[in-house]
Amino acid sequence: MTDRPRPWLIVGFAAATLVSEFLVFQVQPVISKTVLPWFGGSPAVWTTCMLFFQVLLFVGYAYAHLITRWLTPRLQGVIHFSLLALALLVLPITPAASWKPTGSEPQRPIAHKQFSFLDDSQAEVEIVLGDARISLEREPDQNFDVLILDAFSSDAIPTHLLTREAFDIYERHLKPEALSRCT
Repeated sequence: MTDRPRPWLIVGFAAATLVSEFLVFQVQPVISKTVLPWFGGSPAVWTTCMLFFQVLLFVGYAYAHLITRWLTPRLQGVIHFSLLALALLVLPITPAASWKPTGSEPQRPIAHKQFSFLDDSQAEVEIVLGDARISLEREPDQNFDVLILDAFSSDAIPTHLLTREAFDIYERHLKPEALSRCT
């Protein structure tokens, strides 16, 4: 006669498995969808996000392998339900506002190296590092003669720089007869 598992144990493990799957397959897209626009939404950002969650999934598989190989079923249940309870304590999982880039992060000022003519120019040249839309939004009206926006310098299109609202900000900083160019 074989020892049949207790029904409550089967239901408990099934519930733990379903909740774990829900957390993995719901948290990943929600977090990804939230943070991707913060970092430009480029394929590189998406790849990094996917890599992070795939590594976490691998860690989960390693945990499952090690816990079933080295621990008794009773201890496995205690550890798994403890981890599940810990996960439930930190819900809802939302990205912190401190994760969001502000545009004031340190950046390498390479403009003068790449565009050596800036040093030779008689015009007053100011290079502002950061997000163009946010930087211009914070500035008083400038009355520029020329405004050049290089929005396509990477593999992603920063669509927030190409909205009607963004062009209203750009226009606010130009003289009426000024030239604007978006490349």
